[in-house]
Amino acid sequence: MRERRVLEALRTEIGRLDPDTRSAIGRALDDDRVQLSGGGWGDRDDADGCVLSIAAWNMGLADGEALMHRSVAAVRLPALFDELWALLLMRLGDVELARASARRLVGDALGTVEDAPRMPAHV
Repeated sequence: MRERRVLEALRTEIGRLDPDTRSAIGRALDDDRVQLSGGGWGDRDDADGCVLSIAAWNMGLADGEALMHRSVAAVRLPALFDELWALLLMRLGDVELARASARRLVGDALGTVEDAPRMPAHV
């Protein structure tokens, strides 16, 4: 299933992120003031954005692009998240359901990664 492959790739790339970025993603998922969305960086003023942008905002950075200088994994994350977002929207047909599902799935992936041994960045 395509959704499962995207989730596995997302889990892999989250595992390759530095601990500060992973922690910021966890805080981003818990931040109810911002809405998770796909398809672009998002807008801090509108309080919606992709998982990497929300993480960057939690770290005091301007946007998710600022995190992309830290690792290749951070570069891959937005594309994987956008693909997951699109698959969820197609399957569920509702933005709010897709948002809740994406939040849960990314949180599950983050939890799975934090429980597993860290993968080397060069793999």
